[in-house]
Amino acid sequence: MGIGTQALELATLGHNNVTASDLFAAVVAQARKETRSRELEMTFKVADMRQCAQTHGVLSTDNSLLHLSGDNEIGVALQSFYQCLRQDGVAIVSLGEYLEDEEIWQ
Repeated sequence: MGIGTQALELATLGHNNVTASDLFAAVVAQARKETRSRELEMTFKVADMRQCAQTHGVLSTDNSLLHLSGDNEIGVALQSFYQCLRQDGVAIVSLGEYLEDEEIWQ
């Protein structure tokens, strides 16, 4: 989830039953605060994306794979993403290249 950009956008567009998760409780708390400030309704969970099949039914992730420590962990996460999918389902995974001196890292 990180700062919840995708989940917040889905809720803003009127999608019901949006659930966002992150590994860190402090990040989830910040996203809850942002959701309240926008007067949106969402569900939040502290969860590990490597076990997302136990937490989510539909998955969209933005750059979260880059936080894992290697190919093995990425493989575990992708297998879990696959388990989230229904037959003919789609997982949306986006990756971006951030430079260390960009504002996002400051």
